[in-house]
Amino acid sequence: MKLPHIDIVVNELSAFEAVVSSASDYYPFGMEMPGRSYSSNSYRYGFNGMEKDDEIKGSGNHYDFGLRNYDTRLGRMFSTDPRSPEYPWQTTYAYHRNSPIATIDYLGGGDDWYIDDDGNVSWNDTRGEVGSIIEVDGKELENIGTALTVDVNSYIDEGNDLPVPGGAGDKLTNTLTITGNYDLDGAFSGFTSSLSTEVGKTFGIISGSDPWGSQSNISLGEDGIWRGGFESHTQVNFFEEIGLRLLVGNIVDVNQIVNYSVGANGVLDFTIGHGTYPSVMLNIENTYDIEYQFMEHSFILSHGIGMLANSMIIQGIVRQEESYLINRSLIKNNSSFVKFNGYTAGDGELFSYPHLPKNP
Repeated sequence: MKLPHIDIVVNELSAFEAVVSSASDYYPFGMEMPGRSYSSNSYRYGFNGMEKDDEIKGSGNHYDFGLRNYDTRLGRMFSTDPRSPEYPWQTTYAYHRNSPIATIDYLGGGDDWYIDDDGNVSWNDTRGEVGSIIEVDGKELENIGTALTVDVNSYIDEGNDLPVPGGAGDKLTNTLTITGNYDLDGAFSGFTSSLSTEVGKTFGIISGSDPWGSQSNISLGEDGIWRGGFESHTQVNFFEEIGLRLLVGNIVDVNQIVNYSVGANGVLDFTIGHGTYPSVMLNIENTYDIEYQFMEHSFILSHGIGMLANSMIIQGIVRQEESYLINRSLIKNNSSFVKFNGYTAGDGELFSYPHLPKNP
């Protein structure tokens, strides 16, 4: 705490005077060292920034961690970890994996993924039930578990201008899972990632071509940031390709290029690139929110060539204007942790269609 110092000569604030409300030296598990602590009667907090309850066991011996109560002399909680079945090798009463120097336990739980109302996702030291709500730094965070699962879906919208009936529906879905892991001592050992890919079917029967691409498993960089990503492609099957090339002279490379990172502060960031066709949606499982959405541009304008495509130019222009207006609205609702990284085509090279804007 600091008190203002007023210069009585000019009657102006000239400096602040520091007032020490609390100063303590602790043993590793939070017990105060005898004769080496001071706290004013008005200051209620101590070890780990948690609130003391000195009426129960004396000064600095008992803390309220929100989810559980803690005894600094024993180095043990007084109730079980709500998700202790996930860690059968460790006592359910342990204080943050028995690693009080290497780790911090904010609420008496463990590490989980959380999402706030603005769509920001982070990994932090707060363990709780999936769906539970906590408040950190004035923001409400929703627990979404130890494993974060993200679905990226490329689909043709019902309102498309594709000159082929029955073309709407899912075309390419990638499911990425980023999981926090622990060693046998219960200490955080790093993230792992997995990816599964599903190709959609036309009329629910005819599957697209086998997907191709690559995955970069998440790994820790020298700067303390975890990074990973994937690139995935598919297109129509052989028979549909013949039909599309005869009608409009071209086919679509349905592609997704995603890179992600988890910073040293636990904050998750995504960048996504894709073609102007088809539509794309990104959402996190265990929530009902769409974190990123893009409405496809006109197929006729971006991919169509030949006589049939030329005869449908007006339809393409109308569709493109609809797409533009929809995307202007969608981009305002996209979560801040997902950044658009440009349109892509072919093998993922950045591509700009000459008559289309560079951004959604």
